[in-house]
Amino acid sequence: MITENKNQDKKSVLKGLNNEVQQNRGLDLETNPNGDSNKGVGKPVDNGGVATSKFDKHLEKQWLAVRDNYLANFPELNDMDTTYDNKGFSTLIQKLAKRRRRTSEQVREEIMNWSSSQ
Repeated sequence: MITENKNQDKKSVLKGLNNEVQQNRGLDLETNPNGDSNKGVGKPVDNGGVATSKFDKHLEKQWLAVRDNYLANFPELNDMDTTYDNKGFSTLIQKLAKRRRRTSEQVREEIMNWSSSQ
């Protein structure tokens, strides 16, 4: 049961909705009145695309040349699966870095500077 004063709206001067916020706008108004919404967005981020650089191809060739020797020098990597597909070489580098508690960039530099006779 409603116990509020039902006559309170009848005393209103406006005789309609009393809403201070504009609910819709005309077609001639800007869609973003505060300015350019794309301002300061910057360049898009590559979120895992397949594109590889020449450096990655060279790194991969170097990895194939020094893999056994590299893994033999780090016992914490002995039980690690080092197989990868064409798209997963960067994932392998990330796993190596995580296992060795280093950054991916440090592992990349280490592999590039690793001599096959080491």
